[in-house]
Amino acid sequence: MAAADQESSVEARMNSITETRKFAVQVHHNRANYYRSSSGVDILPIRFKWGKITVNYNPSIQGYDCEPPDIISRRTLKLRFSRERASGSAKITERRLAKYRRVIARSPTEMDKLQMKLARFLRGPVGIPEDKHPFIIVHILDMIELADPDKIIDVHLMDMTVRATGEFAHLNVEDSYYRLMLIPASEAFIQGLQQVRLVEHDSLEMLGLETSCAVCLDAFADTKEITIARLPCLHYYHHHCIVEWLRINHVCPICRHPNAPIRCPGSSRQGSQ
Repeated sequence: MAAADQESSVEARMNSITETRKFAVQVHHNRANYYRSSSGVDILPIRFKWGKITVNYNPSIQGYDCEPPDIISRRTLKLRFSRERASGSAKITERRLAKYRRVIARSPTEMDKLQMKLARFLRGPVGIPEDKHPFIIVHILDMIELADPDKIIDVHLMDMTVRATGEFAHLNVEDSYYRLMLIPASEAFIQGLQQVRLVEHDSLEMLGLETSCAVCLDAFADTKEITIARLPCLHYYHHHCIVEWLRINHVCPICRHPNAPIRCPGSSRQGSQ
């Protein structure tokens, strides 16, 4: 009788639904979309989208399915980075943004002002709880270091409820959710990747190429004959590495240049990861 009770208890645990909460942040630079300021001043647009989503473990695919997200708020912060009127010149605007980044890096006071501005926007218009602010702000500051003027920084904030039976509750959802947040490249683009074959005597440095693959971090010259692929942005990778990457994420791993993204069903993202 005791053995039967123990077996019944194990079965009940395996069939019980476990719910956990996670907060995910995705920040990327949307170089495909321009944002023109109607006020005629130099701005760096930061577009926030906050939503809630339920993710269910699906044993048949050994991964997670997600329900359509419930979008709570969409807001854009127009971060002004110079005191000048917009010049209309891309070079001048880029110099002004570079100067703004240097000022932030060298001045704790200016950095504090920027962090406070981001925190006020997260707390007010976006409505994010304050305990999440530091984590989000760190990601945004990292992206500002790489940003281009008039190109949107997209900040996707997702409050996740993860459901799994007790049998699978221990599995990590992060990789599956990371894939759900991204948009892969089209298969036609992947099949059309330009391939370059190098032999042992070729000098990668003389050709101006990266000497290692940024996906797997292995050196190109580790084999006598290797096939590498070149993206339109002129960055090079092992062919099999970048194919696997592009089937998850359509942007270049190095410079974040977008490459022929496909449309994700049920998603309102445009050119975002």
